[in-house]
Amino acid sequence: MKNKHLPEGWKEAELKDVCIIIMGQSPPGNSYNDKHNGTPFFQGKSEFGKRYPEVEKWTTEPSKMAKPNDILMSVRAPVGSVNICKVSCCIGRGLAALRAMDKLDVLYLFHVLQFKEKEISNLGSGSTFKAITSKQLNSIKIVLPPLPIQKKIISILEKAEGLKQKREEADKLTKDYLQSMFYGMFEEKFDKVELGNESVLGVQSGGTPSKSEKEYWENGTIPWIGSTACKDLPIYESEQFITKEGLDNSSAKIFPKKTVLIALVGATIGKTGQLMFDCSTNQNIAGIIIKDKNKVDPMYLFFAVKQLYPKFTSLSNDTFKMANLSFIRKLEIPLPPLLLQQKFARIVEHVERLKEKQRDSKEKIDVFFDSLIQKAFAGELT
Repeated sequence: MKNKHLPEGWKEAELKDVCIIIMGQSPPGNSYNDKHNGTPFFQGKSEFGKRYPEVEKWTTEPSKMAKPNDILMSVRAPVGSVNICKVSCCIGRGLAALRAMDKLDVLYLFHVLQFKEKEISNLGSGSTFKAITSKQLNSIKIVLPPLPIQKKIISILEKAEGLKQKREEADKLTKDYLQSMFYGMFEEKFDKVELGNESVLGVQSGGTPSKSEKEYWENGTIPWIGSTACKDLPIYESEQFITKEGLDNSSAKIFPKKTVLIALVGATIGKTGQLMFDCSTNQNIAGIIIKDKNKVDPMYLFFAVKQLYPKFTSLSNDTFKMANLSFIRKLEIPLPPLLLQQKFARIVEHVERLKEKQRDSKEKIDVFFDSLIQKAFAGELT
C-alpha cells in the first residue's frame, strides 16, 4: 500500500505480509517447572525485560514454539508490549511470536512496534482483561522502508538508546553513592530509634473530608494530598484543596513543612515524600514529625526513612498491601549525633542538586528520542 506522505520506495505493510505470526498456546499446567527441566516457557509480559525476556519457567510438553530473534508480543492483559526472543522457547496464549521475513530487519520491527505500542494496546477488547485476536494482529500496519534504510534507522535509534542507557546508569550511580555513604556512616554504628519514639519523633495519619459535603471542598484553600504524591522526592505543591470546615470535620490534619511522609497502601506502599510547605493528607499517608529538633535533622530523617522501603515490600504477597500506624511506629532508623546528621544532609543536598540536573538532562534526552523516533518512521531521517 503506497502512502503519498512517505518517501519514494517506502510503503505501509500489514504484519501478515512481512512476518510469520505464531499465536501462543499454553502447555498442560502439570508440565511447568522451575528446575530447568525441558523447554524454556514464556507466558506473558511479566517475564519481559527492557529488551529481552528472562526465563523463569520451563515445560516438558511444549506446544507453540518461538525461535531466537522472533519478536514476542503480549496479546493479553496487557496488549502491545514487545521483547526480542533469545532462545528457542514455548510461548503461552498471552504471547504471539512475530518472525520477520527477508525484507524486514528484526531490530527495525522491534523499534516500530515499540513506537506503536499504545496504538496496538487500544485494539484490545474484553470485559475482564484486554486481548487482541490473530486477525487484528495480522492486520496491524507498519511503515516499511527499503532494507538499507531500515538498517540506517536502527543505527540512529540504537545510538540514541545508548545515550538514554548512559543517563540511567549515571542516575543509578548517584543513588548508589548516597546509599553507600549512609550505610558507611551510620549502619551498625549508632543506637536506633523507633519512628514512634514520642520524645524524639511522632507518627500520625491524615484523613479525607466527606466528598458529599461541598462546603468541605469548594473554594478550599488548605492543600491536601493523597498517597500518589509520595514518590521518594520532595513535594512542592498540591493539586487538591479542602476548606477549614473540611479540616475541622474530618481526621485530616495539617502537617508542617519538612514533615516526612510514608504511603501506607497499594502500589505506593513504603514510598516517601517530604513536604516543602504546610499541607494536609488523606488517611493513606503517615506523617513523621520531628519533636526534638536537637536530635534529628529533617533531611537526614527523609533519607533514613527512604531506606525502610524493603520493610514494606516484605509485608505480604497479597495483591493489595497495607501498613498501619502500629507497624510504622515500630520501624527503626539509626540516630547518630545531630552534627553528623547535618554533615550527611549537606552531602544529600549537594547530590540532590546534581540529580536535579540529571533529571533535566533525562527530560531533554527523552524529548530528543521521542522526536527522533517520530521522524524515523515518517521518513524524515533519510
